[in-house]
Amino acid sequence: MRHQAPYPDALAAVLGEISYWPGWSFRLGNLGRHAGAEGLTLTITVETIDAYDHTKPYTVTHHFWVPPESWNRRSWELWLLEQIMNVHWHEAMEAFTVAGRRPFHAGHGGGWSPYRVTPL
Repeated sequence: MRHQAPYPDALAAVLGEISYWPGWSFRLGNLGRHAGAEGLTLTITVETIDAYDHTKPYTVTHHFWVPPESWNRRSWELWLLEQIMNVHWHEAMEAFTVAGRRPFHAGHGGGWSPYRVTPL
């Protein structure tokens, strides 16, 4: 399968101007991924603490496929915010505990989305 679109200059411009929480960084790159897939990818890196041991610093990296679209700047800004919120969802699901268990543990493979509640 192949998707093709112009390079998202408007998205690159937004990334060059973004301001977000300290410890968060954003970059675009052509990355290889699982099962031989590759393509333009947004990488969001967060310097944070380990969700399982809050005494340890931890660097988490999230990769998002950039859709093959020719959107305007405002559409890319919204898409970027949605990816940031996906990272927050993932990290919140990992950190949220009830009586010592994580009822909404984020998926880490096995076909589950890492940004939605994993059915148990």
